[in-house]
Amino acid sequence: MGTWGVAPWDNDAAADWFGDVFEEIDIDSKIEEALKYDYDNYDQVRAAAYLLQVLGVTYVWPGDLDSLTGYMQRAIKLLKAMIDQDTDDKNMDFLALWDNDPAVIAAVREQIEQLEKRLLP
Repeated sequence: MGTWGVAPWDNDAAADWFGDVFEEIDIDSKIEEALKYDYDNYDQVRAAAYLLQVLGVTYVWPGDLDSLTGYMQRAIKLLKAMIDQDTDDKNMDFLALWDNDPAVIAAVREQIEQLEKRLLP
């Protein structure tokens, strides 16, 4: 068995296992649909961002690896827009739905940070 790190996916057996588990899932179409963003699918954006946070690793990602970075960048952009209190976009009412709750702002910021960490080499 080839091992190249200490993370749960950093070995041949785990990488193969992840591939088998996700073999039938078309994750790319689901992520693309969620990240299209039509101003009322905040929950879908956050859910898609979560999957990118958790599964957005080369040996785990069940979709097109060439698209992964773009998905993460798009998710970061949308999440930032959702909590940008100075936005001119009147359709961005995510914070209004949450009454500007600091806890939800912190949770979205945490998602952004996790995605940005995934993008680092």
